[in-house]
Amino acid sequence: MSRLSINSIGYLLIIFLCQYSCGYAESFQNNVRLFFKHSDVIAYSRGSLNNYQDYGVTFVAWGGYPKSDPDSIAGYKRHIRGAMKVGTKIGAKIGTITESRSLIGYAGKKCLKSRILTLDGCPVIVPSCRGKKHKGFPIYWFCTNSPDFRSYLKANVKRAMECGAFGIMMDDPLGTYQSVWHHGGCYCKYCITGFRKFLRTHFTKAELISMGISNVETFDIQKYYKEFEQLTPYERPLYYIFLAYQLESSSEMFQEVIDYAIQIRGKRIPISGNINPISKISGRLFNLVDYFSCECDMQAKTGTLENARSLFAFKVADALKRPAAIMGNGGDHAFIQEKNLPGIIRCWIAEAYAFGNYFMAPYRLWAYTPEKGSHNYRPRHKSELAPMYQFIKHHADLFDNYEVTSRVALLDSYESYRKGSKSVGILVNKLADLNVPFDIVIAGDDILNVHLTKSQLKKYDMVIVPSDALLASVDSVMLKQFTASGGVVIDDIKKLDMSTQIRIMGAERIRATLRSVPSDPGRPVVVHLLNRDYDVNYDCCQAKSDFTVRIPKKLLGKREIHNAVYVRPNSWEPKKKGYFLRPQKKMPDLDLVWEDSQNYVEVKIPVLDVWGIIILSLT
Repeated sequence: MSRLSINSIGYLLIIFLCQYSCGYAESFQNNVRLFFKHSDVIAYSRGSLNNYQDYGVTFVAWGGYPKSDPDSIAGYKRHIRGAMKVGTKIGAKIGTITESRSLIGYAGKKCLKSRILTLDGCPVIVPSCRGKKHKGFPIYWFCTNSPDFRSYLKANVKRAMECGAFGIMMDDPLGTYQSVWHHGGCYCKYCITGFRKFLRTHFTKAELISMGISNVETFDIQKYYKEFEQLTPYERPLYYIFLAYQLESSSEMFQEVIDYAIQIRGKRIPISGNINPISKISGRLFNLVDYFSCECDMQAKTGTLENARSLFAFKVADALKRPAAIMGNGGDHAFIQEKNLPGIIRCWIAEAYAFGNYFMAPYRLWAYTPEKGSHNYRPRHKSELAPMYQFIKHHADLFDNYEVTSRVALLDSYESYRKGSKSVGILVNKLADLNVPFDIVIAGDDILNVHLTKSQLKKYDMVIVPSDALLASVDSVMLKQFTASGGVVIDDIKKLDMSTQIRIMGAERIRATLRSVPSDPGRPVVVHLLNRDYDVNYDCCQAKSDFTVRIPKKLLGKREIHNAVYVRPNSWEPKKKGYFLRPQKKMPDLDLVWEDSQNYVEVKIPVLDVWGIIILSLT
């Protein structure tokens, strides 16, 4: 069998992706089911009823499932009923990588035939569980291509649905694909035969021969790779095609579990996966979820707010019309726990809700370090973080149905992003720092099958198209029509029209975004102000006082202001030596002074701690 060059592999992969992806995401943007309000509070895991009440939790995304014994089933039902009484719905969490202990306990030695195997036939251990054992077995990583493992997952789903769970969230829905991506693959009998079927289905005999496969019916990827053991997985022939097989198989597994859950439950329920909307490898799964529920790299160890990837995730989630409920990653939460920094989480909560998404209620968050392994972050007292959520619940009318008001769009080519472009992620933060309200529009990718439309672009005056964007012909045509109708396309942020910039005068390091309810012009317009001047030494933001916010009338629809009110969450004292729980200071609502002119309105702000919302009533 011949060995292909890396360039040839890449070329074949591109051809293959086009073959199997076109049409996959039919009516992607219209196939949206919204289950949540902007003011809802989504939690990572089950807690006590007091937790739900303290944080105003409306939905638990990662709510687990009952074991097969009667006591566990009865307890799960009891928790669902109790949660409902305080206004909280419990969703089930079904894991793949995280199910090792449960499967070992459930199946014993029978689980061994479902293990992920290396090229040498050795079982793979879950990376975060090396050195640990359960019932005498190492914590094996199991293959989602195994029929037995899929049956086990569906049995967990069945019990959760029959107990009345209100949704399903799959942890690590990429399953075995992740092992291939990160560790070179799985070479169990199910992957070997599955890949053989995949090749037979997706390639002609002539194409297979050109790839070095003379007889697909007997082809064995494990035996074939014995010739290339000295190479890294990425250098081996057919690697990217093997990866594509695992991606397709994982998406089929996820769809199978989803369909089964809905069948058992008897109605549509919110579906999610531990998938970040800015993932480079998960695009094929985006259309399968109603919302994203994931960890996001917040880079807490830098002690700043500047390096987080959260705003990028929120903007892409908006573009995909599927909200994101995020938390930091395990390292973020472990650092915050160790250094006692709840203040940085308050900033993350404010950002998430100011930009129309969610930060998961942090009465418990997953934490991880190599030394401690998996553990939990827990605030020392509810008053550290719960008041942020109570503020949101109290002002639900300022969140529900609100959308960013923007005249600028930033084009995100998912194909460019998959291939390593960092342009959009950089521009997201630059635009946010400039306080120019903007949307992301997605284009140029056949995996998502999302393309620009005339109706989508007509709301914008300007579209920023990064110079390295890869566009499908339909997207290029739409942009030409956009410019022909008077729109402006630029490739450099220096050319940006600043007529919709919200200017902050008299203070620095404040982000502002304006939101309104397009379907109800009678609702007030709100401007969220976020203090970005976080000081890790005091675990608080440096307060900003006596500054002015200049808001372009262009964003207000040329309407006149007849009232301006300022609302804020509670304020916390700065961290001091010997810091323990600090009583929070309740911040009263304030009537604001403003000055009106032909092109903008200037609103005077007396003080900003972490987060403030200007409420503008218009006529």
